[in-house]
Amino acid sequence: MSNLYFNNAKDIELKYITKVHGEQDGAMYSGYLFRFDGSGLVSVTDLSDYSLVNTHFADGMEKYKPHGNSVFFGSEMCGKFPLLYSNVYNSYNNANEGICLVYKITDDLKTKLVQVIKIGFVDKEDVWRSKDKNDVRPYGNFAYDKESGLMYAFTMRDSDRTARFFEFEMPKLSDGEVVTINYKDVTNQFDTPYIDFMQGAICHKGYIYSLEGFNAVNAQKPKLKVIDVKVKKMAMDIDLTKHGLIFEMELVEVYNDTLYLSDCWGNTYKGEFI
Repeated sequence: MSNLYFNNAKDIELKYITKVHGEQDGAMYSGYLFRFDGSGLVSVTDLSDYSLVNTHFADGMEKYKPHGNSVFFGSEMCGKFPLLYSNVYNSYNNANEGICLVYKITDDLKTKLVQVIKIGFVDKEDVWRSKDKNDVRPYGNFAYDKESGLMYAFTMRDSDRTARFFEFEMPKLSDGEVVTINYKDVTNQFDTPYIDFMQGAICHKGYIYSLEGFNAVNAQKPKLKVIDVKVKKMAMDIDLTKHGLIFEMELVEVYNDTLYLSDCWGNTYKGEFI
């Protein structure tokens, strides 16, 4: 599946493939799925037979506890794997806004914290948060476009019912253990229609695929939204409950030119835009 959204697709076709360890977002590389839960636990699954290889707590838990709301591999290699990224999101009582943790994958398929990326303008008035600062979840998701080398941080803004996206160059590991992205580093900023309780996200060839919502019985139905970062607008808004996905959708990934979706229970699907 090399085109994904392109060619004026209007909907998505889904095929159930398996059940894996559930919870939050995850990322695939070299035959393995690394999936986080909401408290820093990482499960590693062998994609050849969907067997569980190990579970471990992400390194650095004494200082940072990743919620794993958005998880992805970058392109900078560190050993046999690229660097792995997970945001902190809402794993704490006190807000940890705009923080992305960077891990090296060790030879025994575990995580070692090697860098922290911080958005340095989360307190700048009416930029990250809404002007009244009453946003329900101002923590922010992250995504990375390997083709352009650009990273995106985006957040829910409740006052004007928009999602705001900030574009900047992906930091390198050599930039240091803590990298702060200041507002002057932002190369593009744009708003789209609201993403209601954003879940997992991935960027692929200029499109961010962003899951949202909880379950079919509440107002926040599971949806998949596609954001075209080149033209800075939302390209698709798909109600996943119409395709039988009624539980909280958490994981979205593009691996070997195939789109994968998985819910909080681990039910996993291949998707194709039609």
